[in-house]
Amino acid sequence: MQQEMLYVLAVYQAGNFSKAAEKLFITQPALSIAIKKIEDKIGMPLFDRSTKPLQLTAAGHIYVQNIRDMQCLEDNLTNALQDLNFLEEGELRLAGTQYYNSHVIPATIKKYMAKYPKVKLTLLEDNSGNLDAHLEDGSVDLVLHCGKFDESKYKAYEVFKDYLLLAVPKEFAINKKLAGKFLTTEQIKKDYFLQTDCPIVPLSTFAQEPFLILTKSNDLRKRALAMCSTANFTPTVRFEVEQLETSAYLAASGLGATFLSDRMIKEKPMAKLCYYKLTSPEATRHFHAVLRKNSYISKVMQVFIEMSKETWRGSVNGI
Repeated sequence: MQQEMLYVLAVYQAGNFSKAAEKLFITQPALSIAIKKIEDKIGMPLFDRSTKPLQLTAAGHIYVQNIRDMQCLEDNLTNALQDLNFLEEGELRLAGTQYYNSHVIPATIKKYMAKYPKVKLTLLEDNSGNLDAHLEDGSVDLVLHCGKFDESKYKAYEVFKDYLLLAVPKEFAINKKLAGKFLTTEQIKKDYFLQTDCPIVPLSTFAQEPFLILTKSNDLRKRALAMCSTANFTPTVRFEVEQLETSAYLAASGLGATFLSDRMIKEKPMAKLCYYKLTSPEATRHFHAVLRKNSYISKVMQVFIEMSKETWRGSVNGI
């Protein structure tokens, strides 16, 4: 790809010339001159310099979209050529949430690296609401998350499924009223919450309790608020936090109820919490390996996706 195109993309991603110049290891005046030459050549501006951060003009949107299309073609070419060596070399750039990267993907990565040591794996971590942007700008090949995605831009393969449960601090008085209806960590380890005879307590029962939820960029926040809305209440939010594990530890400290994954509970049991089954469809999370719709699915990608499915076969099938 031509250097001038990389300059435009860098300015767009940084939102200003100074940050882009720093990333490109050139001076700001040099970058400004380079961009101005491009704009003079096409006869119209690419950036609206009156806004902060810089915004693309109509011409800028077309220019950047075509840069991304070219990047995708270059990636497809690279992946197709790497397939000639069939996993003897290659690169796979992954991105996932802190939860997925900590509790789900390590098992697959370990198996993959042991079987294909010459394939270079990189792992990026971000909130679920930001993951698709990394796919769109071409900085990663596969995104692993349970959020919604634009099917006109992306294609996906389910690799993992988990379940959300309501975690309530054991010291909360409401647990005494519900004695015999909450779940222990041992019952969760045995997937008792999936059984038809598992006690069910309506979520509205906890309407007066303080809640801990994730910030706006997280899919779990949307699910939590949707479940509360269906139960006809708006939760009193004591704290908003970035990570699911932070929410878990705050709950264990008696600061509020929260929604936790069964996978996390099984791996990191917390004796100071009581758990309750959730019946909402939002409580079942389907995690997908998501990639750009026009991407070439290399052998590196195919094998990783299939290995992920195999690792979590029972989880995907709900066993």
